Amino acid sequence: MSVLRAEIDGQPATVEQLLTTTTVNYGHFTGMTAVDGRVRGLDLHLARLGHATSALFGTTLDLDRVRALLRQALAGLPGPVSARINVFPAALSWDGLGAPIEPRVLVLIRPAPEPATTPLRTRTARYTRDAPEFKHVGTFGLFQQQRLARLDGYQDVVFLDERGRLSEGSIWNLGLFDGEHVVWPEAAVLPGIAYQLLRRGLAELGVPELDRPVEPAQLTGFRAAFFTNAPTGARALSSIDEVEFAVDPELMDLLRRAYELAPWDEV
Repeated sequence: MSVLRAEIDGQPATVEQLLTTTTVNYGHFTGMTAVDGRVRGLDLHLARLGHATSALFGTTLDLDRVRALLRQALAGLPGPVSARINVFPAALSWDGLGAPIEPRVLVLIRPAPEPATTPLRTRTARYTRDAPEFKHVGTFGLFQQQRLARLDGYQDVVFLDERGRLSEGSIWNLGLFDGEHVVWPEAAVLPGIAYQLLRRGLAELGVPELDRPVEPAQLTGFRAAFFTNAPTGARALSSIDEVEFAVDPELMDLLRRAYELAPWDEV
């Protein structure tokens, strides 16, 4: 995918600066779709970046400045475009790991991909991301697990935690529907922005939800399965392992309406 803009701290990124992002596997990011300088869930994206910088870098991120950098990078681009904000170390060495880390901010703008709508065939795999509560740059395991699933004839992967319970997908949150409740598997996962926006919308619509542990043997008790992430909102799963799910048009319409209740925030 072509790059429309790549700016670090508001200036065009140089090769030397990009070396750190490609050679130091320490940092975090958030990704979003922007249309005419507007983003859904902007408050959640900024909160994610601020919390992760404090926890992983031991410093405070100026969120007003991050917003200004994003606004600058989006200027004149009507969209939709895909925007990614990376927070990475200005410098990092083994000797300096015990000290606060000065952050740099990379804003990368690319054309937005066309959202896919066909249901996904998935399989389970025993895997838990490092520090799953953060959207960090340590993505080797995610690519490896998705690649192994594809080599095995599936399109994506659903992770099982150390106790064998369903947790999350490769780059998405998993949701299930038992005919009455939207059920969110209770496990250590990344609370995605789309997931949070969808839950806000479902609550506003009065849709009953449950958070509870789900084991693979319990999947036959669900009528439908879906996933949610920023590029797609909500998308149906056709199967998890040997358990097949019928696509529920009413459920998918409900999820779409709940997600679209989130306003487009001016950056």
